[in-house]
Amino acid sequence: MPLFLCVDVGGSKTAASIADAQGGIIGRGYAGSGNLAEVGPDRCFARIRHAVEAAIAATSVSPTEQPREDVCSLPFQDIWIGIAGCDTAVDEASITPRLSAYFQRSVTPTNDALLLASDALLSDTRYSIALVAGTGSVILGLEIPPSSADEVNIDTTGRPIVRCRKGGNGHLLGDHGSAYHLGVTAARIAADDHSMRRPTDSPLYASLCSHYGVANPGDLPARIHQLDSKLDVITAANTRKLLIATSSALILHSIAQPQADPLGFRIIQSCIEILAADIHDVTLALSQQTRHDIDGGFQLAQATLAMTGGIAARPSFREMLVRALSEKGVVFAGTTFVEHAGDHGAIGLSRAWARAAGKGD
Repeated sequence: MPLFLCVDVGGSKTAASIADAQGGIIGRGYAGSGNLAEVGPDRCFARIRHAVEAAIAATSVSPTEQPREDVCSLPFQDIWIGIAGCDTAVDEASITPRLSAYFQRSVTPTNDALLLASDALLSDTRYSIALVAGTGSVILGLEIPPSSADEVNIDTTGRPIVRCRKGGNGHLLGDHGSAYHLGVTAARIAADDHSMRRPTDSPLYASLCSHYGVANPGDLPARIHQLDSKLDVITAANTRKLLIATSSALILHSIAQPQADPLGFRIIQSCIEILAADIHDVTLALSQQTRHDIDGGFQLAQATLAMTGGIAARPSFREMLVRALSEKGVVFAGTTFVEHAGDHGAIGLSRAWARAAGKGD
């Protein structure tokens, strides 16, 4: 029985999904953060392996191999691994040999944002903007490979082609619109308000202080710069990053109340303005790079914006982002939120196989 695997390797969790030949999800498995740029190839691969074996265990399919750490216990017809922090040929080379050895076949990972285009692979949509706004963030300008081999710009893997991108360089270099970006912005604004002797009596100030375990907003910078000396450097740095990122839940909750917290609104508005400008830049770059294509290239009114991630999951955040984009003249033909990118990827692989085998619609 042909099986199809997609693994969405993100900054907060690693999620593996297995689809059958009919396009149904038959197993899911999870592991911790696998961001390649932050945990390194060894831990990233360990998280992938753990999630995959957990997904296999959740199915009713009997493993073909005895449990071994170095070889996957089931063969797959097709595999798609999307990894946060996997952005260059050097990144791919650092983990591809491990993946290929484990799966006993050639496996080339992509950036996790490409999973957002899985639904469009079999649709009439030629161009899409993919936004991952979770623990980290990245924006990709994607071209969907055409169905005819005679058409131009076909990627040999059949995966979406990345025409341009912005962000995705890790939290130290921005990750605009991410949970980390919201958390850092919140701490900076709250600390500045305290230093400027501005009122700090709205509920979110107290919530942030409680989250970090400090007495007042002025103590936030010192607390955030601390690393846990009981942990190794990589773990301590990642723990601090997640501490900052998880404060975003407080911020998003504060603006979802009947009377939005003014501090929360300022934080979200600040981050969304930057993110909307980045998305605008990507649309301009995609238009510029495809203007000579045989189909006339990228047209904003015919393109979609696909989003995923814990921050993009909040309707209030998406609404504010769409409004900010509209104010910049950026209006897409459609806007979608993908809740389980791994599911979409696995189902997309299954449908592509069925169509190629003459079993599709």
